[in-house]
Amino acid sequence: MSFPEGYSFLREWLDCKALVFFDFQEFDELNHSVLWLLYPKISNNEAYFSRMSRNEFIKYHHDERFDDIVNNRILPICDILANDKQNKRDYDEYIRRKRLSDVHRRMAINKPKRPKRF
Repeated sequence: MSFPEGYSFLREWLDCKALVFFDFQEFDELNHSVLWLLYPKISNNEAYFSRMSRNEFIKYHHDERFDDIVNNRILPICDILANDKQNKRDYDEYIRRKRLSDVHRRMAINKPKRPKRF
């Protein structure tokens, strides 16, 4: 996985199984400060990020409700990502088996027939 110049340090966090938030001092379209959330590791070759309002992050911590955002927003997304990953693996396996069965079927159809003995 490659990263833009100056962001290669992200590679060090890819295997993390915890939530990681980054503050790159960026702003959204409405000029609100945003943080980037790195979701816990789901696969070996993919990383998932999403933006979160910095103010919302601070508010939830200040109100001692951060567990609410984790349980009601972040963990369900983690489950969806993990299920999508499993569904893709299942689909890839289905396609692989289908291709193999198609190859075997074609081999059986194209197999030369033996002459019958009398």
